[in-house]
Amino acid sequence: MLKPYHPDDHDESRGYSHRAPPVVTTSFDKEVEEVLSKRVVRRRGVQPSTQYLIKWKGLPETEASWETQEDLWQFPELLHQFEATRASAK
Repeated sequence: MLKPYHPDDHDESRGYSHRAPPVVTTSFDKEVEEVLSKRVVRRRGVQPSTQYLIKWKGLPETEASWETQEDLWQFPELLHQFEATRASAK
C-alpha cells in the first residue's frame, strides 16, 4: 500500500545539486601567439577530443597549454592556418 507524500520542509537544499556547474570558456585572458601541435585524446566510452598545444603571447614555451578545439572557438583562423601549414608540410 502506498503512503501519502509529505514534503521535507526542514531541508531547503534538498533537490539542489551540490556539484559545480560545468566550466565554459567564454574568453581567454591571454593572447594566442602560435599553435604548436595537435593531438586527439581518446578515452573509453567518450567521443575523441581534439586538443591543440597553444603558445601564449608574452609567456615562455614552457607555459604552453593543451586546449580543446571547442575552447578555441575564438581563434578559427589560427587553427585553419595551423592545419593548412601541416597539410603543406606533408
